[in-house]
Amino acid sequence: MDKRSNTSTKPKSISNTQKAFAACSDMAIQMEKYAKRGESELVVEDVLAHFKKAKKYLFNKLAGEFATFLQHYYYVVGQNEKLGAKFTEFALYYNELAYYEKIVKLKFSSISFALNRTKSPDLILVTRLKEICDELKGYLIYDSAEIWIRTYLLLNAYATHQSDFNLIIKQSHEVIEFLNKKGIERTFPFYKDFAVAYIQTGDYDAAVVAINKAIDGIKKGTSSWSVFVYYRVIIELHRKNYQKAYEIYQEAENKRYIKKDLNKVIYETWYFVKGYIKFLILAGKVEAESHQFKIGHFLNSIIVFNKDKSGHKINTLILKIILRLDSENGRENIIKERSAIKKYSEENFEQGSRARIVFRRLLHIVPGDFNAEIVQEKVAKNVEPLPPLKGYNPDLEMLPYEDLWEMVLEVLD
Repeated sequence: MDKRSNTSTKPKSISNTQKAFAACSDMAIQMEKYAKRGESELVVEDVLAHFKKAKKYLFNKLAGEFATFLQHYYYVVGQNEKLGAKFTEFALYYNELAYYEKIVKLKFSSISFALNRTKSPDLILVTRLKEICDELKGYLIYDSAEIWIRTYLLLNAYATHQSDFNLIIKQSHEVIEFLNKKGIERTFPFYKDFAVAYIQTGDYDAAVVAINKAIDGIKKGTSSWSVFVYYRVIIELHRKNYQKAYEIYQEAENKRYIKKDLNKVIYETWYFVKGYIKFLILAGKVEAESHQFKIGHFLNSIIVFNKDKSGHKINTLILKIILRLDSENGRENIIKERSAIKKYSEENFEQGSRARIVFRRLLHIVPGDFNAEIVQEKVAKNVEPLPPLKGYNPDLEMLPYEDLWEMVLEVLD
């Protein structure tokens, strides 16, 4: 990985936006203390300076609090009607913006929690997402980073479901342009959307560029940083640069940047990556001194995505099969669980989908007696070809199924 990534203590890990927000938040606390003591005049100049800073960075709630303080001060303490009227207007404006931001935040939270817990939303959830997107677009008339960021995250989520990758790229450009004009450095979620869209179109070089634009400005070891490193691994897996993917993963793992106190969804996603790397080692595609991965511990650790019936549950079931191919005990477990996995895949994975077809292939391993030649003959006779990969969710298909299947055949007898 880029040597610049070994600089987690450098000041640039904390953006100017973050510094400004911390300063304004601290000032708001101090302001309240002085106001309660009747000593507003001692901090009025500091409040004014931080009001200007809050305006600049679109911290509208804080700007409203500062303007309210200044309105009261100039009317009551300073006896300055002109400035009092001026800050009354500011207070009304920014408190109104803060009110709309709160509405958008509540709407966003009501859907994002459900979206984050599945990689394959059902029709009801998608319909609800579209309704909220249509509603939130009406709030984009307001000069608010919070509103723009939350609204465009949902707009991109809906475009992702529609497989409209060009729209994702267009929308990400729009919101990044807005934030850059305002000096807001919270653009990294949209570089993530760029990266995923480019992966889905097969433009891996453009995906790497998008990731590199964001990753150096994010503190190492945070959930946001972990997401970008995860997609760097995914890119190399799709490029078949398996050793490179392993090295990127291993660097993050060795430095304990992949840890349990990450966002639970992100941590579980990394666990799937770890499982696929274990399979790559078994298949002889990766050289590694050691790579601890116990299938039992893995199955007990995947809590969130075990409930995601047509999403990451796919990877749980795939790993249960492919990581047991290299031992007699493992093969016995595959035989025991084959019927249950077959039933689950038929009930939860869409007919004709890549996931359903790859399971139909994997389920022929048992009747094929774990013999590559026999299995290939049965699959050729009974299973249709995989549909094109382009446009498929890389979070679900960490290893393209075509590549996965070839490696499975190599591991068989």
